[in-house]
Amino acid sequence: MNTVILFLLSINITAGILFCIILILLYICRWEKAAWYYRLMKLLLLYFLLTLVPFSVFASANINSIGLITLHLPDFKQAASYHSSNFSGVLDMERLLFLLSGLYIWLAVALFLFFIRLIVGVLSLQKLLKSSEKASDRRILCLVQECCDAMGIKRNIPVFFSSSLSSPVVSGCISPRLFLTRTSFTEAELRFIITHELYHFKSRDILYRFLTNALQCINWFNPVIYFFELLFYDYGEMACDEYVLHESSF
Repeated sequence: MNTVILFLLSINITAGILFCIILILLYICRWEKAAWYYRLMKLLLLYFLLTLVPFSVFASANINSIGLITLHLPDFKQAASYHSSNFSGVLDMERLLFLLSGLYIWLAVALFLFFIRLIVGVLSLQKLLKSSEKASDRRILCLVQECCDAMGIKRNIPVFFSSSLSSPVVSGCISPRLFLTRTSFTEAELRFIITHELYHFKSRDILYRFLTNALQCINWFNPVIYFFELLFYDYGEMACDEYVLHESSF
């Protein structure tokens, strides 16, 4: 049981140190592109997700702990004369119950936060779909297809117009959808906007943001995670802007 908790803490401490190193690099190497730091944060995110491993460690550690305590438990027939030697076994049992309680609280909060976020996400998407209508403007559809071809995206991405959005957004990892606002834009501005949103899909940002949310649920006790999520989101947006500006310069 100690193995599980120590492993979880060591992963968080090590990842926190690596995140501090990235912050130092952000301050020192300001000339580097945001996409470079965004890739570093993706690697750090994958490292953070190693905290899922304690579930497998917990199984073996739990068996070993129970086996260890069983050795201390007296025979029922000799219970009257075994109180003094059984004292260490009682302490081990209390310690195990304490560690188990902490582990179950951590797991319960993590599952609660995950399902809350999942439900909110599903309901938000359903609400967005109800307030949207599929685009029928051939000019818009052709422009989206041109952007997809230029970026090497072979998927057919449906386009919707929504009156409830303040800015365009792309959603869905398996079934992607592009939601545009009803604001009037020039063709050049619209091309920039569409390219920006499609790059989110191409670079799998939707999947990484889902993993970031899952990571925050698992490590809800670590304040570094919340700051990491904010920076991860901001640098993901800046990486998309850099791509759009780079492509528009040719």
